Amino acid sequence: MKRKQFKRAIIGSTALGLGALLHDSEDSILIERSAMVLPEWTGAYAAGDWSNPIANSDSGQELLDELRQRQVLTERGFHTPGLGAVFFKRLHDASVAHSFMTEITQVEQTDDGFAIDLHHVGGHERINCHEIIDTTNQARSYFAEIPKVLRRSIVLQLHNAEDQIQDHPSQDHYRWHPGAFINEASVELSLAVDADWSDARNAIHTFLTDRPEAMRDWQCVATATQFCEQVTALGQLSDNWQHIASCNTKNALAGFEQGAALTMKEVLA
Repeated sequence: MKRKQFKRAIIGSTALGLGALLHDSEDSILIERSAMVLPEWTGAYAAGDWSNPIANSDSGQELLDELRQRQVLTERGFHTPGLGAVFFKRLHDASVAHSFMTEITQVEQTDDGFAIDLHHVGGHERINCHEIIDTTNQARSYFAEIPKVLRRSIVLQLHNAEDQIQDHPSQDHYRWHPGAFINEASVELSLAVDADWSDARNAIHTFLTDRPEAMRDWQCVATATQFCEQVTALGQLSDNWQHIASCNTKNALAGFEQGAALTMKEVLA
């Protein structure tokens, strides 16, 4: 990375983070720990609630139209794996500064903002910025406090070879989410807020072993690589440094719109 000075550092390639970045991209940088976009949705295989999607901006409406045109969002349900291509293309077309597979090792407050130490495949480097917007579940730019988990679950992707619509009512310990296509669905298993991966594995095994007879034709084809969560947003951490958890939004569009609102106000001003 040649450039070292930015107006704003956006932590997390979440829906909220990308909404903020793409609406004021000229002097911002995106920093993401993983190699994916929208990890709170794509990494968790979470669909979100698309029962009544609402776009509040022109770019939000364009996003909603594209999701429908690509059949990521259909009348039946939502195809979470399709989100990646949509948002990677937007990131590419905007030609914005970004750094994936990057760990934040230290944040220092300076006279004119912040100095952020980064580690990635190219080694260590330091960038400077005036503002930090952290959109991650764990507030990765802030080491003094970890957001409290309010809800945790694990999602399984299911496939049915039969070419017919099959829906199942949700129960207390799981929620059934129809996919965009008739032979795909996901099941979200509720976990304790302090559950670890061993607990998640046991919950998955129990569900698959004891699932209702009507679900026996559905096969588990993938398990999420991270938990689906809601957390406490830490809010204002200091002047020009805030934490807003994208995982708390209703769906990817709502997160995108919330992020856009953060930076559009400043651009319009």
